Amino acid sequence: DSTRLRWLHNKVFATLKELQLPAKWTTIDYLVTDFLVDRNVLDTPRLVTYVNHHRCHAAYAYHTSPFQRALVLTVGGQGHMGHSFSIWTANATKGLLEVKRPDWKIGALFDQSLAVGKIKKAALL
Repeated sequence: DSTRLRWLHNKVFATLKELQLPAKWTTIDYLVTDFLVDRNVLDTPRLVTYVNHHRCHAAYAYHTSPFQRALVLTVGGQGHMGHSFSIWTANATKGLLEVKRPDWKIGALFDQSLAVGKIKKAALL
């Protein structure tokens, strides 16, 4: 359906604009990464753009939502760059603003509970 495809196209490019990527962004010319890359390692010359991992998730969540204003929470596993939880506000005029990045390792608790289950399962074998 072309209407749905146009909607998705607009939302994806709104997200890319929010992340302040180059206007003529293409996957051939640019490498978007959430970790630092040595440009000399790449096989072809590219412009490397660093984008915070949690900001990517928050921007996509906001721009694909039906809301003009939103409170956005991102929760990850072990945490990217030492964080697993971020709180953002977003609106049509100011875009995405990070409110707080508490040092809560929510994903670590989940991972530890899985490890306990695996140990119990191994003990039964």
